[in-house]
Amino acid sequence: MKKWIFSGRISKVNIFLVVGLLIIIFCTCVTKLENGKVAASTQEDENPSGLIVLVYHGISGENKELGGALLKIEDFKQQMSYLHENNYQTLGLKEFLAYREKGAFPKKSVMITFDDGYKNFMDFAYPVLKEYKFHSVIFPIVGLTPGLAKEDVWNEHLTFHDLRLMDAESGLIDIGSHTYGLHYYDDKGQAAINLRRDESMAAYKARVGKDLNVSKELLELETGQNVIALAWPYGVTNRTAVKVAKNMGYQMLFTLVKGVVTCDTPLERIPRYAVNSGSMEEFKKILASM
Repeated sequence: MKKWIFSGRISKVNIFLVVGLLIIIFCTCVTKLENGKVAASTQEDENPSGLIVLVYHGISGENKELGGALLKIEDFKQQMSYLHENNYQTLGLKEFLAYREKGAFPKKSVMITFDDGYKNFMDFAYPVLKEYKFHSVIFPIVGLTPGLAKEDVWNEHLTFHDLRLMDAESGLIDIGSHTYGLHYYDDKGQAAINLRRDESMAAYKARVGKDLNVSKELLELETGQNVIALAWPYGVTNRTAVKVAKNMGYQMLFTLVKGVVTCDTPLERIPRYAVNSGSMEEFKKILASM
């Protein structure tokens, strides 16, 4: 009888030990599963492959076929609606730099940029962007700002007041430079940003440096923003111009070369996709590049 009682006690102890071990194993598995879910969620929210930078120019309120880089407002609305309905996230310049430093951009992230600084941005594009709370970056040709332009231009441009107003009203507007007065080709077909045939290298650096410095200082003075981004006119640039721009304090240099931005993309060569068509098929192809 004593032997039986002793064995029973041992059996009860073993049962408690087994139950305890099972509880520990269960809790460990649950913890690992939860950690796995968190890791998976983080990976899903981040996009190691990068983001797409879109570049627009003008938006027209006329619902008819247009030439050049002018897009119909209805086409622009459809594109922005598609981004919104498919949960794309728009980044401003600071967010861009922060995620790049982190090592991963958010999944389905894009940057929306507008070159030249046309008045029709405020009239047509801005209300749509504000409705969806989309960030955008404007690169105005500073020398064509009303009050500064030396000659009549074919399309009305944004004033400094316009830029300040949209920024203060929405907090969704970043401002970069599209140079002060280097957005043209000379009579020999040479882009103004390049070295002239009869120009010394020292004179060239001084000319480009003065332009980039004036455009940066004016924008900062008139808008209160720290201007760190530059979009090259026509996407044309060279090594010397890049060095001059960096010396002037520009951290982000945007081109018109097509490509996906990754965290390894040099800040002096940021690619962009030009949206010159209202075709949704073409727009989706651009986004599918990610």
